[in-house]
Amino acid sequence: MAFKLPEYLQEIKEQRYELQNVNYKGQKIHPESFEDQSVTKEMISQMTMNSYGQEKMFKKYNNELLIEKAKYYLTQVSRPNYPCSTYDESLVHNIVPELIKRLEEETNATFRNI
Repeated sequence: MAFKLPEYLQEIKEQRYELQNVNYKGQKIHPESFEDQSVTKEMISQMTMNSYGQEKMFKKYNNELLIEKAKYYLTQVSRPNYPCSTYDESLVHNIVPELIKRLEEETNATFRNI
């Protein structure tokens, strides 16, 4: 027997889905319409979206755009304690910058081999 969400939870799920808005070239498009890793810097410059839509778009960004967004977001967070005293601080100020660096290196190496 398959699990079925209670009706009120299904309604909440549907409402949240409907709140995810992305406008691309003047058309309202749901984030799920984009393929994973398909959205480029050029495309994003022609988009507007609400917070619900933006939350779903990160997995749609290609590596270049994802790196750019991650770097920008890091400029908007508070300064860490030294040394970092929480998992949140360590993740934001130590691990994520290292992941960005490695992803950039991997992405650049891939382009060099093409």
